[in-house]
Amino acid sequence: MKATKPRKVFKKSFGQANHFIITALVGLNAIERGDLKDVPEELHTSWSPKDPQQSARRARRFVLNTALMSAVDAIDVYLTMLWRSPKWISGDDVEGMYSSAGRSVYNKAMGLSSILQIQDTTRAMVEVIITWRNNVTHELANNTLSPSSARILKDKSSECGVHFCGLNPSALEEKANAGSDLTFKETTSLIRATHLFVEEVDSRVIQRLSMEAFSKTLFIGRLNGSPDLKKRYFGANQERQAKIIRNILQAELGVASESTIISSAVAQLGMITVNDCEQEDGYLSPKAAQGAAPDEVSS
Repeated sequence: MKATKPRKVFKKSFGQANHFIITALVGLNAIERGDLKDVPEELHTSWSPKDPQQSARRARRFVLNTALMSAVDAIDVYLTMLWRSPKWISGDDVEGMYSSAGRSVYNKAMGLSSILQIQDTTRAMVEVIITWRNNVTHELANNTLSPSSARILKDKSSECGVHFCGLNPSALEEKANAGSDLTFKETTSLIRATHLFVEEVDSRVIQRLSMEAFSKTLFIGRLNGSPDLKKRYFGANQERQAKIIRNILQAELGVASESTIISSAVAQLGMITVNDCEQEDGYLSPKAAQGAAPDEVSS
């Protein structure tokens, strides 16, 4: 398995963020140069700014800022989905971290970075984007970058340049602490860091995943979530039951139906009973999980 379901949801919603930013800036650049003077007819709206160049520059800042805020929301959704039943990550260390973190995306991201030993430059960049977002969106926020992340950005500036297309991270601490506007290079680099963070976390989540326990919770949860499916499953013969198991796990895990993971799960899950289903904890349906939004207030 190459990726968890939460990471696939993350990539689907935010995977082409930098491409979309560039596309928007190309259009705004045309306005700023004066190549585009009239609103396209198909938009069915009016547009007559007093200073098109100034409007384009302000819109540029809006696009960059909105993208960065969306990046933090995407991280929040990913980390939340990892912890929703069936939990992709477990253990006393993780349970304690999620319990103490509450709604804070900052605490969840930094806590999981420590537990999973995420690369320090990636962690520092993610702390920058979350700190910046909190200071921009929360009126009374006074978040500051941790001394450890500030030191990493300073001591490993050349490494940041390698990973993030020549980025000079020297101004990031000040901008994060003040919630100041970030440059195009800084914005796309921070979004790149968001992708690297999710990729690194996901890799370590898969490494420590107990597939047997996860598959059981997942499958029983699906049965409990659909009385009709449960009735069909327990009323079917062994061959039909195996097919149902394969179809559900293949859709959720994103692996081939004949893979070792699926074959092992079929053998294990073929022995579950109605009583097993009644004893299993509740489960969030796949549809609800994919639509999971960040907590009402996360910082």
